[in-house]
Amino acid sequence: MLAIDWQTVYLYGLLIAGGGTLLYALFGDIWDAVHPISPIAVLSFFAVLSGSGYILQSITMLSSELILMLSAVIALVLVTCMMLFVIKPLSKAEQSNIVRMNDFIGTFGEVSIAIPEQGLGEIILTRSTGIQNMSAKSVNNEYIPSGTKVLVSDVKDGIVMVLPVPKHLLPNMRNGGK
Repeated sequence: MLAIDWQTVYLYGLLIAGGGTLLYALFGDIWDAVHPISPIAVLSFFAVLSGSGYILQSITMLSSELILMLSAVIALVLVTCMMLFVIKPLSKAEQSNIVRMNDFIGTFGEVSIAIPEQGLGEIILTRSTGIQNMSAKSVNNEYIPSGTKVLVSDVKDGIVMVLPVPKHLLPNMRNGGK
């Protein structure tokens, strides 16, 4: 009967899972473009299973079957905690930094490059997240000179549609933002 050296199996498993994790860290964008399933959980599970199996095999006298089951439980618990408390919140934080064009509707700005009739110019929007330059077009297809305060009323094809702020409203207008 062929005897299996479990410690060696765990060591190779750890090296393969660790190498896979390193490759995913380097080439993950390519993987994500081709495959819809993220290998983070699978690679992490096998890395923790192999690492804990290797350690338990080295320091305890438990049977190989018990060590495998115990390592699987440890891996399941640690990877579940990692996915719930680290990976998921980080992916949400990454998405929350994305500026959606519709968020600019109702925002005041200032024309930095004059907006010609039937043409495009540029406005500067000052928000709590920073200053944003945007291509702009007049809603009424009218000329709007540089330095004019404007209100973003809509977004069409990535271009903000603006209206000049009437002069009598300028003293009541907040500086930038909504």
